[in-house]
Amino acid sequence: MLQWFAVLTKRQEEHRACINLLSQGCTKAFYPTDVVTVVKKGKESRELRSLFKRIVFAQFDPNDLGTFNWGKIRSTRGCVDILKSVQASGYPAPSPIRDSIINILLEQKMDYFNDPAVPFKPGDDIEIQVGKFAGIKAKYLGHEDEKASLLIEFLGGPHIVTLPLSDLTKRAQEAV
Repeated sequence: MLQWFAVLTKRQEEHRACINLLSQGCTKAFYPTDVVTVVKKGKESRELRSLFKRIVFAQFDPNDLGTFNWGKIRSTRGCVDILKSVQASGYPAPSPIRDSIINILLEQKMDYFNDPAVPFKPGDDIEIQVGKFAGIKAKYLGHEDEKASLLIEFLGGPHIVTLPLSDLTKRAQEAV
């Protein structure tokens, strides 16, 4: 059964951890963000910041050790360990997060997703239009500046590539 867990990341590496957890076998991974106004050198600017510093939420089946095991989290780039709480036995163990809490976080209106300059949101199915990967279908993971991080299935496995946002279009929903 799929469950959500909180994963502790390295400092300011939530994005990297999220992308790498997806390529390690997590069904879904995200970190809630918000746009914050910051004053640097007397100038105001808007920055995208993680709502929970050093935390990524990942969904996987903890009982399916064939596709996912706890050791993978510690060895995933950007991750430190899964957050644990003390159980009735007195020992720390990973604690699942209720779906209702995750749904509240996912439903939050984030300015980041309403940016008209970026027509995609994480998880969107897209198609690459230009370059070596033209015509390949991918999953949009996020962006930084004008570059998008994409998860593509290529040569028998998932790979993360970074391409300009201008090379991408949203893929139309296929009829079933």
